[in-house]
Amino acid sequence: MPWFPIALLLVAPVLAGCSATTAPPAGPSAAPQPTDAGSAGTHTGTDTDTVSFPTVSSCDQLASIVGDYVGDIPLNTEQSYLDAEDVLCTWNREDADVAALEEIQAFEVGIIASDDEVLTMDDVAAVGMDDVYFTDSRLEQHGGIGMWLDMDTSVAGTAAGSVLLPGIEVRFTDLRWGADNLLDRDTMVDLAMQIIAG
Repeated sequence: MPWFPIALLLVAPVLAGCSATTAPPAGPSAAPQPTDAGSAGTHTGTDTDTVSFPTVSSCDQLASIVGDYVGDIPLNTEQSYLDAEDVLCTWNREDADVAALEEIQAFEVGIIASDDEVLTMDDVAAVGMDDVYFTDSRLEQHGGIGMWLDMDTSVAGTAAGSVLLPGIEVRFTDLRWGADNLLDRDTMVDLAMQIIAG
């Protein structure tokens, strides 16, 4: 198994446990064949609006937003796909292209449509997960909430998070072997807001 799926296996159990308290799904286990992206997304800016799925025509379009975190990491086309209500763009290096452990880096953006109700901070506090979930004025404007896990170790910097809004979830994963992850919680929200703007 390539190194990147192994890294995701380390993150997935934590994400799965957190997502279980929110209704949004964790995403597909197998990537479907790439298709055209979905319809344009707009919102009217009130906290009761459903955020429509943004138009994503390519992973290069997302790279124009998250480029500072992708850098020179190549897009993995086999692990990336564009569907009408499910987009995944994964940047990582194939095993054969990794000459040193420090070159093991990855960045991932997922966008998932959801009809599930977004929980409030009171909801997550009631189940003892208010240290994982958060909100701020940018999220409150859309009736949303965020989730952030910073799992830096002595071996690798790994962070994963989601912005959960009515109608949509935007997910991020950042992995850097031998270095701290680059993405932080505040920037994750900024990137998600740019993505849903379409």
